[in-house]
Amino acid sequence: MAQALLELPAIRQLKASVRRRIESEMGDLHEVVADQSRQIEALTALVCRMAAEHLGGTAMDQATKDTYLARVETVVAALDSGQLVLRGDQEGADDMLAKALARTSRINQIVGEEYLPRRNEVMG
Repeated sequence: MAQALLELPAIRQLKASVRRRIESEMGDLHEVVADQSRQIEALTALVCRMAAEHLGGTAMDQATKDTYLARVETVVAALDSGQLVLRGDQEGADDMLAKALARTSRINQIVGEEYLPRRNEVMG
């Protein structure tokens, strides 16, 4: 039912309108993807450094820790002050996460069912 409601013409028009406003105010999809890429890059570096240290691998020196702590504190301050608004806080983080996980899982199933077997056949 929830999926059917999202396909209603009024909802599709609303999404299109919001997408146009986002593009007008924040940039086109290429710019948004570039921003997301920057965020993923920063998070990957942070998570890998923290994991390496926690798991007994490469330890961070104090200067590196200070750099990451300053970045993290900037985000925490923005969250605490309301300067950074999260979609999950508005939409419901559990629902958002469930939707993202379901989509990711289904995409991977489709890739596993259709793409990988055919690719493997072509590649021998």
